[in-house]
Amino acid sequence: MKTQTAKLKDRQLQILMLLYRFRFLNRTQIQKLLNHKNHTLVIHWLNELVKTKHIVSEFKRQLGNVPSVYSLGTNGRKELLNRTDIKKKLLKRVYQEKKASSSFKNHCMAVADIYLSLLTLTQKNKANLSFYTTVDLTDMKYLPLPHPNAFFSIQQKEFTKRYFLDVFNPQASEKWLYKRVKQYFKYYEEQYWQDHNKNQFPEIIFVWFDEKTKKTLIEYIKKSLDYEENINFSLTSVEEIKTKGISKEVLQKITN
Repeated sequence: MKTQTAKLKDRQLQILMLLYRFRFLNRTQIQKLLNHKNHTLVIHWLNELVKTKHIVSEFKRQLGNVPSVYSLGTNGRKELLNRTDIKKKLLKRVYQEKKASSSFKNHCMAVADIYLSLLTLTQKNKANLSFYTTVDLTDMKYLPLPHPNAFFSIQQKEFTKRYFLDVFNPQASEKWLYKRVKQYFKYYEEQYWQDHNKNQFPEIIFVWFDEKTKKTLIEYIKKSLDYEENINFSLTSVEEIKTKGISKEVLQKITN
């Protein structure tokens, strides 16, 4: 006779959904995303989920206090299959998460850091934030392809600004950087957004880990701006977002 799995707490279900949306998160990020002050209780929930294979924990002993990194587990997949607010086909990746590279995990956590920074910024300015990860954007039409790492909007009073966001892994190839810049220009030039959306074209934010990526992106963007000026790009680094948050002060607007 099979033993029944204990019903998950609401907070634990929230953790599963966060990992579904962001894929990899560390303990500190999960606690902040839950907006919960008691880290001991959060650790207890996480440990229970690891024990029941709802999530997977990766911990490497390093110098300093480095929190564990989590992803969805096989029983977490089963739990979410019953929900109507998820895309079932995406849950198949659970079986591949253990093969993910360190750079990809850091990439996912960088997107989460940006989201947390935006939450702080919008709360401070009494604005409303809508934030969609790549997972949330799956099957949405008329967006750049491949989809951005995030699409978000900030509404303050009667004014709303929209943004496409891409985070580039360390030492991204020049070929990929050039291709990604051209994809955005082509998306703008072929009027995909303009023909299907009454809102102003979003600003594009590129986030980099290393200086070489930054310099290459600036070079390619400036060259393309010689032919099309009515598209806005801003750059910032993962480190700046971590230390200062995401705001106008850390965003470098690129002009030709």
